[in-house]
Amino acid sequence: MEQEVRDLLQKRYGQRDRVLTRIRKRAKTLPMESESHVQIWKSEGRF
Repeated sequence: MEQEVRDLLQKRYGQRDRVLTRIRKRAKTLPMESESHVQIWKSEGRF
């Protein structure tokens, strides 16, 4: 029973960790917008 639970947790959270790692790597390659630019978007309702 314990091993089954460990296997399920590894399956679920192991995949989650891989996805989060990919997201973090990709985020570093995306262009960054300035805070003022984002504030303009928000004031225009584009967020």
